[in-house]
Amino acid sequence: MTNGVSPDLNRHLSKVLVTGASGFIGSRLVERLSDLSESSQNQIQIKAMVRQMTHLQQTSNSKSRPNSNKDFKSQIEFCIGELTERKSLKFNGDCDGQFDTVFHLAAITPESRPSHRSLQSVNVDGTKNLFNAISKRTKHFVYISGVSVFEPNDQKERIVNEESRRNPDTEYLRLRLEAEDYLRENCSRQGIELTVIYFPEIVYGNGGSFKTYFLEKIKVGKFRVPGNGQYITNFIHLDDAVDILITAAVRRNDTANQSYIASDSQPAPFRNFVNFIAGQFRVRNPGSVPLSLARIAVGTDLINMLTKNNMASNEKIRKIYHFKYSSYEVGIPGVVSEYNSTTSTT
Repeated sequence: MTNGVSPDLNRHLSKVLVTGASGFIGSRLVERLSDLSESSQNQIQIKAMVRQMTHLQQTSNSKSRPNSNKDFKSQIEFCIGELTERKSLKFNGDCDGQFDTVFHLAAITPESRPSHRSLQSVNVDGTKNLFNAISKRTKHFVYISGVSVFEPNDQKERIVNEESRRNPDTEYLRLRLEAEDYLRENCSRQGIELTVIYFPEIVYGNGGSFKTYFLEKIKVGKFRVPGNGQYITNFIHLDDAVDILITAAVRRNDTANQSYIASDSQPAPFRNFVNFIAGQFRVRNPGSVPLSLARIAVGTDLINMLTKNNMASNEKIRKIYHFKYSSYEVGIPGVVSEYNSTTSTT
């Protein structure tokens, strides 16, 4: 097995839909699919759904694509769609037709401190709207959730796997789980294969909230560790996260109606992680802030998820995927180097 996506790319991947295509993971997924399409014998038709034209422009304009004679935007077909508006999910015109796999990444996350109404309308009702619009047009649905929905079976070791009891103890996680259960029931009823991917608390890369919340703040000394930072946290590099999603589609015969924890092999205390980033920037280690103040400043759901203190097992996902970055100590240096090179030129 080689690192990343299986070379047997064309199996099950001829036409896909990606929701949340302007997001941190979604935009990289679209870019990666486009790159793989260029290098494969059969082109992958990529439909990328974004909320507004401005998001579409930001997504296409933000991609630097050296060594390619094709413009990024020209390799994909954009769909303008809003999960909360059923009429916008007709997928007419360029987005018409059947999809081998639908990657559902569009969601509201705790970083924006959304209201209950927003969480419900987008993450639950929006998922239902998407499913109803696409259920007769796809064979396979890939849904994204989070490792924090699990509670460890062994409270001493605090190891969680796909068989662990689900205990969503924040509003965000409860609603994500409600959407997941809806998909499980209705995909089964309609004969659609479902794969659920549970990403860890931290997906790291040079972009999204990781860039603004971690990289930028740690570099200038403004980051503060919630509490003592000794709670065990799970990590995955953005590139591994994206390739795992693609592997779920490529190896659909194996992943159908399965769930996977997609975390790297080295969970670690959160404090160790941020200190390592500080070391890469050659700045002081971040100070701490009481959990109560962190919840006020950042949001209760986000802090509770980040400090849950679970050690995720990736034994199941490693049977079908070999990680490029086995730990943050392997992946973070490249992320920091990329951040430094991009910020020095702006």
